[in-house]
Amino acid sequence: SSWRGGLRRLGGFRRDGSGATAVETALVTPVLMLFLFAVFELGWAMQCGSSVREAVEHGSRALISNPDMTPEELTARVDDRLEGLPIENLEVTIAQEWLTGNIQVSRVSWTYDYQLALPMVPETLFHFGSSLVIPRAEA
Repeated sequence: SSWRGGLRRLGGFRRDGSGATAVETALVTPVLMLFLFAVFELGWAMQCGSSVREAVEHGSRALISNPDMTPEELTARVDDRLEGLPIENLEVTIAQEWLTGNIQVSRVSWTYDYQLALPMVPETLFHFGSSLVIPRAEA
C-alpha cells in the first residue's frame, strides 16, 4: 500500500512540466545569443565598410586640385578620416587612365577586409572594395 502511494507521486511528477521550460530556455538561449551577436557583428562590418568607402570618396576629392598626389598621401588622408575605427588592412591605389576623346582621369581603387569575430564560427572574411574615377585638372 505504501509503494502505491509512491507510484502515485511518481505519476504526478511525470505529468508536471514545470522544469521543461527551464530546460528549453537553457537550450535555446545560447543559440539566440549567438544569433543576436552575429547580427550586431555583421552590422558593425557593414558600418566599417561604409566608413571606408566614405573616407576614400572624401579623400579622393583632393585629387581634383592635386593630380600628382601619391597613393601614400591619399591613404594618409583616408586614415585621418577613419581615426578611431579599427581599420587596419586598407589598400588604396591610384592609376592614370585615358578615356575616349583624350580625357585623362585618375582611378582610385581600394580594398578592405573585415574579419568577423564570432564564437564557435569558423573564420569569416568580408571583402570590401571598389573604385571611382576622378577627373584630372586641365593643364
